[in-house]
Amino acid sequence: MIIKLDNSHSVRLPHWTNKNQEVIARAALELIAEKGFHGAPMAMITKRANVGAGTIYRYFENKDALIIGLYKKLEDRLYMNICESACSFDPFRHRRELRFFVYMH
Repeated sequence: MIIKLDNSHSVRLPHWTNKNQEVIARAALELIAEKGFHGAPMAMITKRANVGAGTIYRYFENKDALIIGLYKKLEDRLYMNICESACSFDPFRHRRELRFFVYMH
């Protein structure tokens, strides 16, 4: 899920285990991007996510817990992307390809 923050920035949300969590996270990020942290109370997030007040508090104790959850999910995704990139990085690949090309010709 990609959330457009403004004309030049967007954030791809990691996968949540529950569809409601994903909808709540999307609504929270959109509202915080539009109105700032203090301008986006839980009631407004609930309304934007189109879920009941009980639903949002089932997954997140308060707005701080929601933000921490978002941060941890995004941090985990960033870490996985960095690890995947580091594992696939091979600084000598081009040198080996060049040697193979020279050897074949």
